[in-house]
Amino acid sequence: MIPFSEIEILAGKFGVLRETIEKDYCLTWVLFGLTESDLLEDIIFYGGTALKKIYFSDYRFSEDLDLTSGKYLEEEQILNSLEKIYKYIKEGANIGFETVQESLISEGDRLQFFVRYEGFPELAGLKQFKVDLLRNVEDIGSAVYRKILSNYSDMRGFKKELKVYILEAIFVDKLGMILDTSRSEPRDIYDLWYLLKSGRLNLSKIKELFKKRYGFLLPLEAVESGIKSDLYRRRWRERLANQIHKLPNIDVVITEIEENLREKL
Repeated sequence: MIPFSEIEILAGKFGVLRETIEKDYCLTWVLFGLTESDLLEDIIFYGGTALKKIYFSDYRFSEDLDLTSGKYLEEEQILNSLEKIYKYIKEGANIGFETVQESLISEGDRLQFFVRYEGFPELAGLKQFKVDLLRNVEDIGSAVYRKILSNYSDMRGFKKELKVYILEAIFVDKLGMILDTSRSEPRDIYDLWYLLKSGRLNLSKIKELFKKRYGFLLPLEAVESGIKSDLYRRRWRERLANQIHKLPNIDVVITEIEENLREKL
């Protein structure tokens, strides 16, 4: 385990709460644990946390772990594998982890639960993060192995890789979330905006993957309409202020998304 002073230094550097750094640190250890588990070949990492931990080290902090699998992994297998991961972390970093059993929700191909961690005694608050696993997900040929990124001193020299969706597939997933009007999570808007500005997207690949995933052409007008939901504005600062030091104005973000979508897609 790193010294608590390192948590304080990184919190100051990134302009976020110490608890945010603590959670990111513990979540990163779980990712390293996954690389040593029997789940490695069957799990694909995606979502905002993948953007932070695989593609952009200075990205917004995330508070959950999104995974998919082409197989239907049984709940018992997953929980047993997690216990081995927790043991690996305990031996490597002396941090205790446990699955919050009462949080387990299994509905069809989706399994959700929380993982609790001990963390640093200097910090109070709820020490847990959510894991969301989608099973039996169709493989659309969009996953690669990439190195896990880390800012922490006790992980320097680690060269571990996880299977992760390519950026275009993560972007397509975010587009689908915008089209799902029951969701309205501001982080989806932020992620679209950041990826469009990154200059790292293959635009023809986005169109191809969207058609494969959803079975119809990308409806730009519906996306532009979706990002203007009042819920995004109301939740913008509340949901993202602890993850991003200099949170951009949502009106600027929406305008730039529209401009980039029209220009590039």
